[in-house]
Amino acid sequence: MAFSIKELKRKVSQHKSRLKELADEICDADEKDEDSSDLTNEFDELKAKIAKLEENIKRKEEAEENSIDDDKDEDEVADEKLHTPTIVKGQIGDKLNPAFGLGRKAVLGALNKTKGYDQAKKIFSNTFGVKEYEQKIKDLSSTSQPLVAPEYKGFIELVRAKTVIRDIANIIDMSTNGNVSIPRAIAGSTAEWVGEGQIIPSSAPDFDTVNLLWKKIAVTSSMTKELAMFGAFDVARYVSEDLARQLAIGEDASLINNTSRSETSPNGLMGYTTTSGNVLSATKNDFASINQALYGALSFIRGKNFSENLVWIMPVQTELFLRSVSTDLGIYPFADQMDRTGKLFGAEVRSTNLIPTNKGTGNNVGSIFLVDPNYLQFGTASSLESQVTDVGSLSDSTGKVTANAYAQDLILFKVTERLDFQLTLDNAAFRIDATAWALNPDGSVPYNTQNPNYAGSDASGAKGKTNPSSGTSTTTTGS
Repeated sequence: MAFSIKELKRKVSQHKSRLKELADEICDADEKDEDSSDLTNEFDELKAKIAKLEENIKRKEEAEENSIDDDKDEDEVADEKLHTPTIVKGQIGDKLNPAFGLGRKAVLGALNKTKGYDQAKKIFSNTFGVKEYEQKIKDLSSTSQPLVAPEYKGFIELVRAKTVIRDIANIIDMSTNGNVSIPRAIAGSTAEWVGEGQIIPSSAPDFDTVNLLWKKIAVTSSMTKELAMFGAFDVARYVSEDLARQLAIGEDASLINNTSRSETSPNGLMGYTTTSGNVLSATKNDFASINQALYGALSFIRGKNFSENLVWIMPVQTELFLRSVSTDLGIYPFADQMDRTGKLFGAEVRSTNLIPTNKGTGNNVGSIFLVDPNYLQFGTASSLESQVTDVGSLSDSTGKVTANAYAQDLILFKVTERLDFQLTLDNAAFRIDATAWALNPDGSVPYNTQNPNYAGSDASGAKGKTNPSSGTSTTTTGS
């Protein structure tokens, strides 16, 4: 019997869940000095099964891709060109391949440097044709002087905030039908002492379910075809990757800061702790008050029987502030703990600039969370989907068209993901709203912004056309 890819992925998910259970059982057995050889053997066998299933999934996916390519005849391909948008993944299609133009620009630039203008023109024209040479000259320079194109090296990437939730939460697969229900025990039986002949009291555990239902997060953008064709680097690929990274940041910011759950978006840690009342307000920032507030969070969480693998999630500005706090004797206990172990009172510290520290009437309140990540449930209904097309349009929330690919000669980008998030036990997270626990109170900072530098290069290939009669120059800016 042949299994579908979805069925194989479901088996992998089931085996991984069992693998986690076995790991816990092995650890428990080792701590109790019990024989764990059977559990270890089952663990190893399950790992091998998972590896084999993943190989089969990869093999089936490759076979399906090849089958789709082989099954298309010329009529089908022609029909697709007439009726479907051009979907491009990774780079723009054959007619707009930016690497094609960029490579020839690089060849021409190198020839100019090593052979001189006249010889470079002859070699390039003989190889690619006179028209192609003239086009490359126009691409890089509007002057009639010998071309000295600007040389590009490296790339300065956007500096982004760190994400936290996906890294520490439990991941569950919802790809089968987009929703999952998890049974949950909410009460247990009770044991009591009884005398001889007395009736033994009856009790029973109680259960309910936690439900995850996918919600879609998405981001779109656009760029001109000319920018994709003649840009100094692979702009199209960068835009696609940037959208995916920004989607991950937006996802994480929501799962921390959202205050309620709706049909279109999940609740965040802020909302879960507000609803359950698991909040402490810290209005002082001396060492004794800070120490007491942090222990207050620990007291709540550990008092609910959560004691292992706890994680602090806090703003970067708050982490730096805690590191700067000292006692009257000049000792920095919080910094010492974090430097030596990466933990604070035994709990791992995760800091991010996605949590603001400028809330409240004084614009100086930030939130710190103490969570047990075993009860942060992150459900994903499908893998990240990235699409690029040169057909269609983009609209804003009112329905107004903001970009039309056909009319404006644009390329449109879209990245989507379907997911859900739940705190499966409402007292597995606690929040401290701390006043003046930040060195530099600020809002959420998803990425570093810079003042734009539009200054051009002095290379002739980047200069504008010179007006002979006036001696002044006029520069035309590209897309």
